[in-house]
Amino acid sequence: MAIWALVAHAEVVLVDSATMIRTSDLVVLVKVRDVVKNPDGDRWATADVLEVWKGQPAKTIEYRASPIMVCDSSTAEKGELVVLMLRTMDDKYRIANSGAGRIVIKPTSSGQFVDQPNPIIQSIRQTLAVPEGPIRLEHLRQFVTMVLTGQEAKVSVRHNNRLKLPARGRSSAAWRLRARAAAYPGR
Repeated sequence: MAIWALVAHAEVVLVDSATMIRTSDLVVLVKVRDVVKNPDGDRWATADVLEVWKGQPAKTIEYRASPIMVCDSSTAEKGELVVLMLRTMDDKYRIANSGAGRIVIKPTSSGQFVDQPNPIIQSIRQTLAVPEGPIRLEHLRQFVTMVLTGQEAKVSVRHNNRLKLPARGRSSAAWRLRARAAAYPGR
């Protein structure tokens, strides 16, 4: 009698922000209207599209708001304002790059800011020479426009190759901590 053992190994590779924007089917600013759980246990979010930065979506979109693997951080909360980079999978939208394509926007009395920490902040700071402090929605909008028009290629952005992490043996929390540490060196 022979016994065969198969070992699966998944490797998560975080791509740089510009590549994530370019390879997304949609880049949109949305307000999440509802989040529901289907009988299979998957969460799906319905959102109203406020601004379209790439693609041609309907006025309302539905996307997967639950992880599809251990290191996936895809989620959604009812009422949140968020910039989404979405890819199509089986004719349905999912958040790009295992949830990294979700950027929460926090409205305040002095404007709308990117909720920190987020790995795209480092790319925005380097490309637009934004000083320390909050990143405004306008900075994110400008960065996406530069990427889509090819203007960001004129600026040298240091990419961190330490973000290649094998998923096997790591919890999603450990993965997020290492990714954040690599995105924000010195903090």
